[in-house]
Amino acid sequence: TDEVVAVRAGKIVTYCDKNARGVMAAYWLRQMGLDVSVLRGGLTAWCEAGGVLEKPSEAASGESPAGAGEVLLLEQARSQARAYSSGEASARRFGAILDVDLSSSYERGHLPGSLWVSRGRLEEQAPERAGNKMCVCDDGRKSALSALALQRIGYRRAGYLEGGKKAWQEAGFPLETGREGLDELPKDVQLKPYDIGRSAMEGYLTWEENLGKKYARK
Repeated sequence: TDEVVAVRAGKIVTYCDKNARGVMAAYWLRQMGLDVSVLRGGLTAWCEAGGVLEKPSEAASGESPAGAGEVLLLEQARSQARAYSSGEASARRFGAILDVDLSSSYERGHLPGSLWVSRGRLEEQAPERAGNKMCVCDDGRKSALSALALQRIGYRRAGYLEGGKKAWQEAGFPLETGREGLDELPKDVQLKPYDIGRSAMEGYLTWEENLGKKYARK
């Protein structure tokens, strides 16, 4: 969700052609604590009411259609926040290395000593202001924006890893895998029971079996 909705206090409206997908998307977003409404009747009802439709610009994932493919504030973030090359980052000690990718991406690979922080909660979960902070993501874009956000709330020494984890690996530096530095149960994604662990998976299967038995008796 943080890939699309980084501001948790923002108002979100979901829709589809009619109702089904818009309602389902809103349900899962609400499970994540977001303020969500559904456009009743979807695009069909919108058009019947005389609503105007726009044709979106071509934009890559994570980019703004309104900016014709440009990530909003990215150039400002790159010019204002300190960019660390992979070589600089490997030789420097930081007060904190904050990975702002999805928790699932963090688990697959992160810089040694990193802490995972949900981008949607970065401003409220960031550690104390003392010391240099380096934000990290897969390609360096989200982390540049995150560093700018931290600077705006008083983290004057916030920076980001230029080129992200891709550049880090290309420079020959290792990534760690696993859940160290990660919340016990991250809330940025809605995990399936079999993604959480064996006990959760077994509990889910037991629930499924009991559900089948319940309806078999009727």
